[in-house]
Amino acid sequence: MDHPVHNTFGELVLPHAEAIENEYELYVSSFASVQQYLRRKDLANQPMEPTGKKFLILTMVPYCKHQWNELIPGEFAVTVFSIDKGIENNLVSLVDPGGIPLGERGEVSMNCERNALPTPGEFDGVDVNPILTKTVLRTIENAAKQYGCYMEGEILIFTMRAEIATLRNCIRWLERKFPAQKWGKFRIISLEMLLQAMSELVEDAGNNPAVITHEGGAARFLYHPRYEFNHNLACRWHQKKENVWKASYCALNIVMRRAYNALFYLHHLFEKKLKPNTHLPPVMKNDVVNNRSLRKQMLMSEQPVQALQEAMPRATYEMEENVIMFNAAEDR
Repeated sequence: MDHPVHNTFGELVLPHAEAIENEYELYVSSFASVQQYLRRKDLANQPMEPTGKKFLILTMVPYCKHQWNELIPGEFAVTVFSIDKGIENNLVSLVDPGGIPLGERGEVSMNCERNALPTPGEFDGVDVNPILTKTVLRTIENAAKQYGCYMEGEILIFTMRAEIATLRNCIRWLERKFPAQKWGKFRIISLEMLLQAMSELVEDAGNNPAVITHEGGAARFLYHPRYEFNHNLACRWHQKKENVWKASYCALNIVMRRAYNALFYLHHLFEKKLKPNTHLPPVMKNDVVNNRSLRKQMLMSEQPVQALQEAMPRATYEMEENVIMFNAAEDR
């Protein structure tokens, strides 16, 4: 290969053997750094014990690509959690980039429909105000600073392995859009790696069959759909009755269910008790709709979207101090 070649995510494509070797070296060094981070007792704003350390999960839902290695975010969400205290804080907001890049209207329309996002530049009729684009990264930095989520001077972010490229490209677009700002450097590590490193801290880890030995084993727990359709985990926008059927695509739902899934595994591993609301999500008043029967109902209906909305739990909304309070009504 005589010249550098990049894939659609902006990642450098290398010859097969060289790529495998580089990926392995990166994995080993990253895993060692996470293990060292968990054992350190001198981190600012962080407890000494690994079970008390706070971790920041970040995800961004993109509208479309801007350049070959940039994605325009439409929504972002942050959750901070620890094993001892569970979920400590959440941040979520829609992002209005102000317009649609030339030639990307089709992709934007598709992603808006799939993720139930407002169309860029058309937020006037939306009762949920988006965050200013230039303040997105600063908001994330402030959360990391508050909870001590730093590694070697870099902002420590965890996200799923499959979402790292998307997150990097969204951050890259935000950084390039406001070059005059002085942004901190982000270190993005897979959440699967964190779960694997945490599991190896348990006593007698070598003889414990529940200890995770590879990222694939961690992904099996983190991708579990037990909380995927819990609309109480969604943001106010995705709790609205016309959007609630897309709650599983909400950025806040994504980061919170990843955190709850991680806590579910880690608390059983460390033999700790799960506490309601901090380690377990709020219980829905309605049972989750059976996905298979719901899909059959959609396919048989001439108006599948209406059929899905009718099948979802009925909901009422009350405005109180400019906050939409979501209450699932009992089926009648």
